[in-house]
Amino acid sequence: MLAEYIAKDRFSQFLEPESVGLRPQPASDAKSAIALLRNWGIDASKHQPRGLDDINIEGFDCVVAMDSDVGSKFSAKFGHLKLKKFLAWEIDDPYGEDDAEYGQCASVIHRQLRDLSSELGSTKSAD
Repeated sequence: MLAEYIAKDRFSQFLEPESVGLRPQPASDAKSAIALLRNWGIDASKHQPRGLDDINIEGFDCVVAMDSDVGSKFSAKFGHLKLKKFLAWEIDDPYGEDDAEYGQCASVIHRQLRDLSSELGSTKSAD
C-alpha cells in the first residue's frame, strides 16, 4: 500500500496506481505505513486492503510486484495475460519492523517509482 499512495501523491501524471495483496490483511495492520505516509504529507487514513479478486487485472498495462516471490505467484495465476510491462522489484516488506525500516522501504519505493514514471513518461511522450 506504500507504493500505491506514494505513486498517487507524487507520480499521478504518469501512473494510475492500485494496490492489491495476494492475502490482504486487515486495515489495522497498515497503521505503521499510514503513520509514515502521514509524515510524508500523504493521507492514507481511508485505506482499505484489497485482494487480486477485487480488481480487474486485465485493465492494467503494467504490474509491479514488490518482490520476486509475489511476482512468481502473480505470474502463476495471471501468466496468460498480455501485459505491456511486468516488473518484480526486490523490496523487503517492513511489516512488523520499526519506523526506520518503514522509512527506508518508502524511500526505495519512491526511487523505483521515480525511475518507472520517467520511463513511462518518456514512452508516452514518444507516442
